Formats: sequence, structure tokens, C-alpha cells
Amino acid sequence: MIKTGTEELDNFLENYKGLTTLYGEGGSGKTTLCMLAAIEQALNNKKVLYLDTEINFSADRFEQILNNRNKECIKNILVLKIKNFNLQHTQIKTLEGIKNISLIIVDSITHHYRRLYSREPEIARAMLGKQLSILKEISKTIPIIITSQVYSNMENSSNLLARETIKKYSDKIIRLEKNPRKMIIETTNKTTSFEIVGDGIKLYK
Repeated sequence: MIKTGTEELDNFLENYKGLTTLYGEGGSGKTTLCMLAAIEQALNNKKVLYLDTEINFSADRFEQILNNRNKECIKNILVLKIKNFNLQHTQIKTLEGIKNISLIIVDSITHHYRRLYSREPEIARAMLGKQLSILKEISKTIPIIITSQVYSNMENSSNLLARETIKKYSDKIIRLEKNPRKMIIETTNKTTSFEIVGDGIKLYK
């Protein structure tokens, strides 16, 4: 099981296991949650693979969350910058049979998908489905966290991009709302208010 380093947050999330999806609009806390999980593993000298498709992994934010703890732990996190959907597809396919990794993060799995979908929706859906099927199989032995972007519908509410495909493979789906800040575990309907702070996330009951 993957923890965040914060007991209160761990109790709410009931730890990360299998394939977990985090989704919400930009700035809602998805990358912060990913970094918290990655840092906790790294501090325990465990290896983390972080696929960064939005180029959101900031060394400055990493150090801020680390909060004067062992900075050398960053060597336990392998960050791969993924510049397009084809590269993402190839990289995920190479993960089949991967060993010596305690956590895999894909932040986000739908960033490049969205662009291809606008031109060739059938190809985009097929590629995303294949990627998720590979990750789902891996998640039986290595916990995986993916993030996803959202889109706005006619009522101007935010919805999970590629919801049906992602839902099919996810063990847990967590929605992050920005105004006001809320964290909702959709699979169990648990809800909490929270704030993004310097060293991570603070929950409010």
C-alpha cells in the first residue's frame, strides 16, 4: 500500500492500491497528491517511476513539500518527460514486466490523448484503452496513480475526460474540486474539504 506521509490524509484515502485515478481541473491538487505519494516512497528508499506528460513536475515544489527532509531521496524518483501520445503509448508498453519499482505515476494520462481525440477519436480511444489495460495488469503487483484532465459539459460542470474508459480500469476514482476545495472518493462517496499548503495538503473535517 502507498501512503502520503500524512496520517489524516491516509485515513481518508484508505491508502493507494491497485489503479487509482485522480481528476480535476488545473490547480485542483492532482500533482501535489502525486508528489506526496512519490516522496513518501522515496524517503523509504523505494523507487518511483513518474511519467510527466504536462511537464508539471517542479523541483522547487518537490523541495517545498519535502520540507527539509532528506533531499537525496529525489534520486529514487525517475521522472520521464513525455512529449506526445505516441511516446506515451510506447513508454507504457515497455512497462510490461517491470520490476524493482514500488510506485508508478502517470500525470496526466489524458493530456496528449485530448489532442489526438480531436482529430482521430477512434484511434485515441483504442490507444488509451490499451495503455490502461497494461497499467491495470501491472497494478496487480505495483500500485499505480494516474491523473486525468476534465471537460465542461452544457451545464458548465467538470467531467472526467474519457470517463467510461478510465472507469473500466480504475479501482478507485478521486475527484478534486477547486472552488471550494473538496476531495471526493467517487467509489465510496467519501468527501472532505482541504487546502493546498506549503508541505502538501491539509484536510478539514
